[in-house]
Amino acid sequence: NLGLGIGGLSLSTTYATVTVYQPNGTPAPGGYSTCYVSYGGCSLNLTNLPVTGTYNVVVTPISNGTGSFTATLSSDMTGTLAAGTPFSVNLTRPGQNGRLSFSGTTGGSVAIEVAGLVTNPANQSLYVTVYKPDGTTLNSAYISGAGGIVNLSNLPSTGNYTVFVDPYYASTASMQV
Repeated sequence: NLGLGIGGLSLSTTYATVTVYQPNGTPAPGGYSTCYVSYGGCSLNLTNLPVTGTYNVVVTPISNGTGSFTATLSSDMTGTLAAGTPFSVNLTRPGQNGRLSFSGTTGGSVAIEVAGLVTNPANQSLYVTVYKPDGTTLNSAYISGAGGIVNLSNLPSTGNYTVFVDPYYASTASMQV
């Protein structure tokens, strides 16, 4: 699981498209985004890349524009959550995500709290998605300001759940989860 951040975006046009191609030349899953100059960049979530080999990143400004950017490839930050114990998450690279896990029991209730959220640039948001043990989505929330809560009542199964923390655009973030 990788995150690709396109930061420091400076273009003669308003945006560029970013496409990540697999070694066979087809687009990679999650490998497309539109990067806007007004947001300073974008990020792509490259989850479970399907094949081994060299991937290519193509950044194409609209209307034959020109410009510059910084591309940063990062592995997801990982960790294990325990009830009642804050876990520090520091996503220090543009495009970097957090992938945290916790153990849940069928019928249990859990609240995932994001507190002390600080982003760079300031006042950006993040998206938190909770995945069930089978990998399907259980719940998700848009988190802004200093933080927020994702309530998970009546967990559907016993097993390991994943909390995916994804900062918007190419921002970096720190928080307690």
